[in-house]
Amino acid sequence: MISRKSLLFLGSVVLLSFIGCNEHTEGSGVDVLLTHHFEEIEEGIIPTVYIEEMPRVFETDEDFTITLSAAYVVITGMEIHSCEEHAGFFPKLLKLFSPVGVAHAHGESSATQIGTPFVENILRPDLVPALYGRFSPPPGSYCELHVEFGPADADAENLPGDVDMVGKTLYVAGQFLAPGDTEGVDEVAFQVASAAEDHAMISFSHGASLSKGVRHFPVEAGEPSELVLGFLYDTWLDGLDFETVTDEAARAAVIFPNVVDSLHRMAH
Repeated sequence: MISRKSLLFLGSVVLLSFIGCNEHTEGSGVDVLLTHHFEEIEEGIIPTVYIEEMPRVFETDEDFTITLSAAYVVITGMEIHSCEEHAGFFPKLLKLFSPVGVAHAHGESSATQIGTPFVENILRPDLVPALYGRFSPPPGSYCELHVEFGPADADAENLPGDVDMVGKTLYVAGQFLAPGDTEGVDEVAFQVASAAEDHAMISFSHGASLSKGVRHFPVEAGEPSELVLGFLYDTWLDGLDFETVTDEAARAAVIFPNVVDSLHRMAH
């Protein structure tokens, strides 16, 4: 069993490796990588990092102690939007009625779209980016990324061997301890699966400023770059009272929006 002190020390090594990211081939465009982590990452503070596939243990905002023994989420597509698309009233009105332009289950891919379903395993090592796909957008400034969540099909990438994720968007399983149970003798097993669909919109907050204070992700000709996205998984079960909410579908209705909201751009 690895101690928390060891995790913290090794976490600094993993974090330094992560900051360096991966090497690129010239002209490869924008690589999109997925990762996940425990706790908010603050500058100057080394976070707790799980360096191998092992249960995650954390407390929710409802004071339940969670031991997460399995957790998978499916991303079915992404689309990057230029700042020209992002600006103005009419484009925003269009996005209100059609927030994501990518399709489910191996949808169409293009220079600014990736239509590949991908299963992210939250129990693989923290802060280790996995390649999701690659954009090849024209040079310019990009202000938003739309990410679509939906059920995996049989051809989805990274399908696990321990859980059948076909037809599922989310699967989480583990045990919880009720608030005040300091002895740990009353652990209760749970599992939640969902085939819900949703989308996340990520506004880029790093890079040079444009007019009116808009910030962007720059793409330059012949200059490959990386876009790293992370799930903050210790927030997934927030707002859920396991003792009051016992129905799996009702639990999923609380958990799934937390999962979508937890996806964010990792600072480089």
